[in-house]
Amino acid sequence: MTTDEESNPATAARLSAIVHAAVDGIITIDSRGRVDSVNPAALRMFGYSEAEIIGHDVSLLMPSPDRERHARYVSNYLDGGPKRIIGIGREVTGRRKDGSEFPLHLSVGEARVGDEVLFTGILRDLTAVKKLEREFLQAQKMEAIGRLTSGIAHDFNNLLMGIIGCSDMALEHLRKPGRSPAREHVEALREAARRGSSIVAKLLAFSRKSPDKTIVLDLNELVDDTQRMLSGLLGADIRLTVSRADAPAWVRAHSGQLEQVLMNLIVNARHAMPDGGALDIGVQRAGGRVSLTVRDTGCGMTPEVQAKVFEPFFTTRGETEGTGLGLSTAYAIIVGCGGSIELESEPGVGTTFVVDLPRAPAPERVDSPEARQPKPIPRNRRILVVEDDDLVRMTIRHYLTKNDFQVLEARNGAEAQQHMESEDALALLLTDMVLPDASGDTLARQFRANSPGTSVVYMSAHDRQHLIETGRVAADALTLEKPFSEPQLLEVIENALT
Repeated sequence: MTTDEESNPATAARLSAIVHAAVDGIITIDSRGRVDSVNPAALRMFGYSEAEIIGHDVSLLMPSPDRERHARYVSNYLDGGPKRIIGIGREVTGRRKDGSEFPLHLSVGEARVGDEVLFTGILRDLTAVKKLEREFLQAQKMEAIGRLTSGIAHDFNNLLMGIIGCSDMALEHLRKPGRSPAREHVEALREAARRGSSIVAKLLAFSRKSPDKTIVLDLNELVDDTQRMLSGLLGADIRLTVSRADAPAWVRAHSGQLEQVLMNLIVNARHAMPDGGALDIGVQRAGGRVSLTVRDTGCGMTPEVQAKVFEPFFTTRGETEGTGLGLSTAYAIIVGCGGSIELESEPGVGTTFVVDLPRAPAPERVDSPEARQPKPIPRNRRILVVEDDDLVRMTIRHYLTKNDFQVLEARNGAEAQQHMESEDALALLLTDMVLPDASGDTLARQFRANSPGTSVVYMSAHDRQHLIETGRVAADALTLEKPFSEPQLLEVIENALT
């Protein structure tokens, strides 16, 4: 305390009240590095009592190597050395009484009281700030993943549709008595492309912020479908065992979201077994409930990790690996379905997740477009197909000409405009939503203004619900999700023209 302050007790009292009420930590040290005073905020920050800090070297609050370097730094500064922190402020690391370390912003000021030099440090705990920064970066990463997924879906679904279309055309030439190896290979190729389209649809569902429509699905089939995709993900050093319920395990959920839950659990299990192990996936029915169990023989979790495992952005991996959203998202999905998710884990033994869901009534059977016989459609109708991918356009032309439609083609909006200006009236505009020089909805508005009687069907890599939610199409618009089959195409045209 200075002489002026001693002569003015009111000033000293006000200063003491301010220091004690400050939310930031305030610590004063002498020229030898010993703590002269400390406010309550600093005591709470580091977990010490006043008696445990006053008179002790301030390096007590620092981790290595700062602890060992501090005395030398103060000495060099007093001898005229550089001001590394005085009057500047910077981020440093603090060390609590329990040994844990945490980020701090430290600003230091110097004061001389007679012949003595005192340093006052103002400290702000940055733990919450750093946590928000990490969460923001992870959220940006998720947004980037969503945009990337959406961006590649268009091109990838075009490729898959071209493969399916070429397979259909090849199969028409192979429909002869008896089976040939070539036909079997083409059918396998077509089925692989259809599975690929299902994977893309799931990726798109994962990237969407809003939930898709709810459906009733069999957990047995979900596990079987996922098992087909696991060989590349798990590797040869993971032994996979799958057990099914003895009857359909119907549950109601948003489309694609239970696949997301299962894949999250499997990916976590794989990371827990870097040197290999066993993964068991099981489905059981009990009364009005259905359970999904995922058990691994990996590294397991400590009780501290288990307590945080469902928190958003929590991850035991590095900042460059994952987003820390997998299990928190899985928890939200399961709770949204009226279920629960529990875990049991022991370090060095493994982890078991059990998802419990209410059992749903069996869905009514709905025939697929492939199984239905389309109604008679007036043929010889003129249809303009606007699609920039040559392979997809060839496939659609094949499907339509095979069914006696007149097909006009355009690769972009400019070519479509030429048809609109020069051709007779069109019965239908079939346009992709993403074109090199226009959007499908913009093109449709132009056509309707010129020819109100022209029907419109949109093609997109996204499903109908997503297009409606993003305002790309109206709720009563007719859409086709790529890749689509010949029966699916004919069904939509039937709805558009009749």
